[in-house]
Amino acid sequence: MKIVGGYLDELRFTERQRKAFNLLKNVTGAKEELLNILQENSIKRTTAYSIL
Repeated sequence: MKIVGGYLDELRFTERQRKAFNLLKNVTGAKEELLNILQENSIKRTTAYSIL
């Protein structure tokens, strides 16, 4: 899974979604790895699941 930064400016997101996408921008990895990155940055696991 990869979040591509170029698409983020074109869409509207909540503050938490923007925070998550900025943390994951251009990061490649399995969903579990992305969830761990979000959790390490104070985003609860359930919220991270709903964002991804």
